[in-house]
Amino acid sequence: MSDKADIVDLHATCGRIVRDANARPSEAVQLSYRGCRLSVRGALLAIECDRCTAFGPSDSKPDLLILRRIEGGLEWLVVEIKQVMDSGARKQMQAGINRLHDSAMFVPTRGASLAGLFASKKANRTADVEALRRPFTRGARRIEARVVRCGSGQAL
Repeated sequence: MSDKADIVDLHATCGRIVRDANARPSEAVQLSYRGCRLSVRGALLAIECDRCTAFGPSDSKPDLLILRRIEGGLEWLVVEIKQVMDSGARKQMQAGINRLHDSAMFVPTRGASLAGLFASKKANRTADVEALRRPFTRGARRIEARVVRCGSGQAL
């Protein structure tokens, strides 16, 4: 998988790859990040965005970018983790989607599909869960978003 190797090389200087796996599309990999456990099918890489040099220090950013293998190709899963979802969560998700298209650090996987994931550590008390599930767009692309609870054991 040269796309994965290319992404690893491009992120070698920032050192923010928090998980490197090689799962098949049907194989679930357990990821833990800041007290949130997720089971992600086909996980290849997880990149921590807070310190990734693709984002500036004052940029809005999601928590993780997960590259995974799906039937038919690759997919970036943009992940925002919160105790309780707030209004800034969608802005952070959109920033991750934009960065996957704008940064040279992600060029090898620019053709990968995209999906969003909001993971809450506590019962989701946001006023409007449906607002989180509204699709995102990037150009003509429609990007679906899911809302899950950390540790639910549900394979994504």
